[in-house]
Amino acid sequence: MQVAAEGRHHSPEWIYEQLNKTLKHGARAAALSQGAPDLVDALVSKGKYSHLTNLERATRAEVILRAAIAALGGVASDAVEVLLMLAPGTLGITILIRQERAGRIYGGLSARGFRTENNQGMLLRTLSVEVYKQVNVTCPLCGLPYDIEFNESVSSD
Repeated sequence: MQVAAEGRHHSPEWIYEQLNKTLKHGARAAALSQGAPDLVDALVSKGKYSHLTNLERATRAEVILRAAIAALGGVASDAVEVLLMLAPGTLGITILIRQERAGRIYGGLSARGFRTENNQGMLLRTLSVEVYKQVNVTCPLCGLPYDIEFNESVSSD
């Protein structure tokens, strides 16, 4: 695997730690800009996107997270959307209630059963790998970066 862009070197493990920090306030752009600025900087660097405001960069980071969540598919995707307050109707809902809802979606689990490393932890670890692929990994087939940043850095030239 090759790194797609300079400065994007955060590991999936680091992304996992940052995703855990988003649990309390969610991963919508406004919450990311305030509660997870390091994650925003890693996904949409200040250097490359100095012309954007912090909230604009956080909005792009949210788009990257949503794409990574969509890549999970099925109940995993649905559960993570609820957990990270990205699903419709989840804005402002406490983490405990979101964990209850995500647990029910993921396999009929209670909030306590869902919070384990085998469930919530594994979902967030899997998501962290998908996020990593979105911003760091070059496609082995075409040689282009898996980069959804609005086609600004993807070029076939």
